[in-house]
Amino acid sequence: MVNISTKVTTRQQKVPNPAAVAPQRGLSAISKRSMDLQQTMDRAIGASPMMRDFQLATIRAVKPFPGVVAAIWTLVENGKCTLGDMRLQGPAFEREDVQDWIRKSCIEVCQDQTKTISNSEVITNLCAVLSPTARPEGGTDVLVILVTTGSEVQVENGLHAGQLISRALMLWHSAHEVREKNRQLNCTAAVLDICGRIESAFSVQEAAMVLANVLKDYFSCQNVAVGICRTTAQKSTLTAISGVARMDANSASSRAINAALDEAILRSQVSGWPPPATAEQHQLLAHQQLCKIAATETIFSAPLKTRGGTTVGAVTILAPTGHYRKDIIQFLDALTVPIGNAIDVVKRSKRSLPVRIWRQVVHEGGWKRKLAITLSLAAVAGIMAIPMPYRIACRFTIEPMQRQFSVAPYAGLLRTTYAEPGDIVEEGQILARMDDQEVHWELSGVEADSERASKERDVHLVDREIARSYMSALESERLKSRSELLKHRLSALEIRSAVRGVVLSGSVDRRENYPVKVGELLYEIAPIDKVRFEVGIPAEDVVHVEVGQKVALRVDGNVSTVLEATIDRIRPRSEIIEGSNVFVAEVRMNITGDVTLLPGMEGTARVVTASHSLGWNLFHRAWEYIASNLLW
Repeated sequence: MVNISTKVTTRQQKVPNPAAVAPQRGLSAISKRSMDLQQTMDRAIGASPMMRDFQLATIRAVKPFPGVVAAIWTLVENGKCTLGDMRLQGPAFEREDVQDWIRKSCIEVCQDQTKTISNSEVITNLCAVLSPTARPEGGTDVLVILVTTGSEVQVENGLHAGQLISRALMLWHSAHEVREKNRQLNCTAAVLDICGRIESAFSVQEAAMVLANVLKDYFSCQNVAVGICRTTAQKSTLTAISGVARMDANSASSRAINAALDEAILRSQVSGWPPPATAEQHQLLAHQQLCKIAATETIFSAPLKTRGGTTVGAVTILAPTGHYRKDIIQFLDALTVPIGNAIDVVKRSKRSLPVRIWRQVVHEGGWKRKLAITLSLAAVAGIMAIPMPYRIACRFTIEPMQRQFSVAPYAGLLRTTYAEPGDIVEEGQILARMDDQEVHWELSGVEADSERASKERDVHLVDREIARSYMSALESERLKSRSELLKHRLSALEIRSAVRGVVLSGSVDRRENYPVKVGELLYEIAPIDKVRFEVGIPAEDVVHVEVGQKVALRVDGNVSTVLEATIDRIRPRSEIIEGSNVFVAEVRMNITGDVTLLPGMEGTARVVTASHSLGWNLFHRAWEYIASNLLW
C-alpha cells in the first residue's frame, strides 16, 4: 500500500504536489489526458444548466483514466457527509465499510484540506483522491476518485483530474450565478410586463384572461387556468382558461381544474405533479386527477397572494413535458405576490362605490378623511330627513263618463252606414240611413184604405145604417193613425248621433241593405268632453291614498302634456289588472282646449299623498319587506 501525504494547493483546496508523488516524472505522461479532460470540462460548463448534469459529465470524464475503479460525488454539510447518486460504480463500492471510509475521508478533507489522498483501511492497494469544492450557498461538494495504488502514475492522474474538475466546478458555479442573475432579471421583466397588462384590464375576468394567455405564451405550455377568489380566501372560481372564450363550468375538466386551484390555495405554496423526490406529496390528489383528465404529464399550481398575505386567486399550468421543470417553479414563486397585488388592484378598482367608500374610511383613511366622510354622512342623513310628498306611480286607463246608444227605430232594411268604430262624430251627424221604399209602399196602401173607409162611412150615413157607419169611421181613424206612424218613420229614416263623441262599437259598420229589428243596437257612442281616469293603485300603497288627493296624469304618446285632477272615488274592492292586485281610483275630468282623450288610452299617473321624510319615501318598501318576510 502506497502512503501519499504530500499536497497540492488550489484556490479552494490543497492537493498533493505531483512532483512530490513522482519526483522522477513530469507532466508529459498525463498531458494528453489532461488536455482531453480540460476540453470536456469546458464543454460541461456551458452545456450543464443543472449541477446534476455537470456531475454526470465529470463522472464520465474520469472513467477512461488508468487505475480508476470508482468515483462518486458527495456533499458535506454541518459535519455530515451524504453520498450522491452521481457515481461511477466500482466492484468494491457496495461494501458498507468502504462507504463509511469514504464518508470519514470526505469529512476530514473538509476540515483539513491537506488530506486530499486517503489510503483505504479495508482494501489493500486502494486509495481515494479527494477534490473538495465549496458551494456559494454553503456546504462542500467532494469528488471522490478511487484509484489503485499499484502505480504512482495512476495516483498522479487521479490528483491531476481532481484538480482540473475542482477548478471547472468553481467556474461552473460562477457561470451558474451569472445565468441565475440573468434568469432573475428576465423573470422580473416578465412579471412587471404581466402586472402592467393586468392592471390595465377593465375587469377581473379580463385580467384573468390576460394572465392565462401571457403565461401560456411565456412557457409554451398546453393550457393555463386562472381562478379568482370571490367570497372566501380558501375557495376560488375558475375564471379564465387560455385560448378559451367560453367555458362550461360544469364540465369534468373545469371541475378538475377548479379542484387543483383550490388545492394550491389550501397548500399555500407552489405545487406540482409529479412532485420531486424531496417535496411533500400530501394533498396533491386533485393535481394527480387533473393529469389523467387533461391527458398531460406535468401540472404546476401556485396561489396568488397580496403583500399582506391575502389570497386573491390561483393559477394552474398544464406543462407539455413530464420532467419537473425548476424554471417554472421559480417563476411561479416569483410572480405569486406581484400578480396577486395586481389582481387585487383590479378587484378593488371595480368594486361598487359604497364598498370603496367603506374600505377607504375604515381601512385606508386617516383622521382627516374619516372626519370628512363623517360630515358627508351627516349631511346625507340631514337630507334624508327633509319632508317630501310621497308620490305613488300608477297606471291608468281612460273610460267614458257615459255612453250613448243608437238603435234601429223600426224593423226594416238598413240601406247605408256612414260611421264605424273609432270615428269621432259630431252632434246630429248621420250615422246610418234606413230604407224608405217599403214604408212608401205601405203608406200609399194605408192612405187608399183610409179614403175608402171614409167613403163607406158617408154611404152608410145616407142609408141610415148607423152601426156600419160607426164601424167605417173607426176603421178610417185606425188607418189615419197608421198613416201618421208611417209618416213618422219616413221622418226618422236618418239615424243621427245625439252627442259629440267617439264611436266605440258598431255591429253594422260597412253594411248595406241589412235587415234590423226594432231596438237593435247599431252604434255605441261615448262623449269625449267628459272622461273618467281609472287609476290602478298598488294594494301595498292604497293605505296612503285618500279621496281628494291630487293626481298628475300623463298619457302615453303625449308626454309633454301633464293633466292635473283629484281623486273622486276609490272602489272598495281590489281588482286584478295585468296580473297585479290594485285598487281602482276614479278621477273625473272635463276636457277643454286642444287636448283629445279617447276611451281606451293608457298612461302613467303620480298620486301625491301626505308628506314623509325623504329617507322614508326611498326605503320604506325595503323595510316593510324585511319586516314582513324576515322579522315576522
